Amino acid sequence: MSQGSNLVIGKVISCEDHPDSDHLHVCRVDLGDKIEQIVCGAPNVAAGQKVLWLVSERSFVGGDIKAGVIRGQESNGMICSLLELGVDPHQ
Repeated sequence: MSQGSNLVIGKVISCEDHPDSDHLHVCRVDLGDKIEQIVCGAPNVAAGQKVLWLVSERSFVGGDIKAGVIRGQESNGMICSLLELGVDPHQ
């Protein structure tokens, strides 16, 4: 997988509904050298997709990303859309 300073391209290997939420997903993402669990609120995330993963303990346009626990589930980093990174994919 490709890696930059704060972003890694990974592949979602599983995506399950969060047991304590009606809109969150618990994803396991293969980052090439490791697999991370990430809680994600995107309605279109699915197993098999390639995604941008923002490394934990980093800042980005929308704020700071920290590893933590979201409704009882470990979450390490963030699956990001281009818009969340400040990139307009239509330009």
